[in-house]
Amino acid sequence: MAEIANNIADLIRPLNAPLTLAYAGGKGANLGVMVRAGLPVPGGFVVTTDGYHAFVAANALAAPIAQQWQTLTPGDATAFERASSVLRAAFVEAAFPPELASA
Repeated sequence: MAEIANNIADLIRPLNAPLTLAYAGGKGANLGVMVRAGLPVPGGFVVTTDGYHAFVAANALAAPIAQQWQTLTPGDATAFERASSVLRAAFVEAAFPPELASA
């Protein structure tokens, strides 16, 4: 199994923490902005990009992702739907690394 980041903050961040697009993704960063603006956002956390990469590495998903990417043709919605379905199933079937779950 790939080594998981040593610092829990590298894997997850609370929504009220400073969250950047590169570190938390668009949805996570925008939820953080909403929390800090005082808008009503349910409590929660963001799995960081490091957490995502740890999950992908622990489950050897990089190769299937790359393989599906190569099947895509711009403008072919059917190919995108097929690749999305394959990858969704791979992520659902993947084991959640204990180190990430404990974080």
